[in-house]
Amino acid sequence: MDCLSIVHDPPNAAVDQVPPKKKKKMFYFQRDSLRKRNMLLVGKEGSRRRQRYDNGHFTFHPCAILHEEDLLPPGYQPYDDLWSHPEVIAWLSEMTDDEDFTGVRKEHHPSSLISHRIHQDLKKQHVPQGLVRYYEQELANFILDDGDATMALEIDNPFTRFVIHTMCQFHQMDSFSKEQDGKCLMYITPSYLDHGEQPSILNRSFFDYLYSDVPR
Repeated sequence: MDCLSIVHDPPNAAVDQVPPKKKKKMFYFQRDSLRKRNMLLVGKEGSRRRQRYDNGHFTFHPCAILHEEDLLPPGYQPYDDLWSHPEVIAWLSEMTDDEDFTGVRKEHHPSSLISHRIHQDLKKQHVPQGLVRYYEQELANFILDDGDATMALEIDNPFTRFVIHTMCQFHQMDSFSKEQDGKCLMYITPSYLDHGEQPSILNRSFFDYLYSDVPR
């Protein structure tokens, strides 16, 4: 019977079959120099960055040289103000003498007398439409019947007085409250009498201003 001989691998044979590990590449930071920073700021030739840099620094704009012999008399001199010319002064005097020119007046908007905050506060309080319509009609009748006097109302509710004060401010009417004999009286006087303007209550309604976007 033949004897089989078993050959064993050397102990280092399995280790030699493993491929060697690759060396890691080492990345070195490039030197940060002032020249490189300037090149990055300027940009490459033909790039948009370079074009913007050249336009911003007037690279290819030659400096103009002004020669004295090229100047024609009287040369460069500062001009007078436009409003000092005789032609302009004559034109302004002619315009100011014109009645149509002096009669033009800026259009007045009553709504500009009331601040946006007060307008929004009145909308949030849901003021009864009947209250606004009633007192505005009272003011209109007062203006048409006896507009050069003072109107007195006895109103104990402070919120109602606030609404009427705002209404008077809208229509350019002076109003103030005063306690007398235990009663709160509200006095209303047209302020337009001082400058002779037409009362705005005849042109625009405070009711429409307050409820312009409220469905009725």
